[in-house]
Amino acid sequence: MSYSAKKHFKSPTHLIDYSFSPQSNISTTVTAYNGTEVTYTPTDNAAKVIIEINIPLAFPEDNDKTLACTRLEESTNNGVSWSSLDGFKMYEGNEGGHYNSFNSPYFFVLPAYSGSKKFRLSGRSQDTSSEYSQGYSWNATTGSSPLFGAQDSPAHISIYSLEA
Repeated sequence: MSYSAKKHFKSPTHLIDYSFSPQSNISTTVTAYNGTEVTYTPTDNAAKVIIEINIPLAFPEDNDKTLACTRLEESTNNGVSWSSLDGFKMYEGNEGGHYNSFNSPYFFVLPAYSGSKKFRLSGRSQDTSSEYSQGYSWNATTGSSPLFGAQDSPAHISIYSLEA
């Protein structure tokens, strides 16, 4: 027996926004992550909508001090207003460890909907006295403190319909 993903995964959209700007000093105000916004209309026979996003998060100035609280947001009015989706908030980081940057892969399974929606990631720090960055990866041979070796790293986004 063989399985073909092409039979079930329909209308894929892949996005890498190379014109994005990395963000430093994300604190307790919920902040939209640059380069993570995508607009999608599912197929008519969609049972689910799948969103995959990979972004780098970092804690260059506040290593071991906070966690990022990331959430998936949607807009049904072309980005005029945004709302966080229930059940799609995550904490990530290593509050007591030694890693100050890492890739964060997200995999969201949403119920099917009709029409077009926009989605994006946003986040805030867990602690009021600490901050983090989004959109950087590191190369230890370049740069200077506090963003030693920082290189812009855009989000990688895939969104597609899952049909039965």
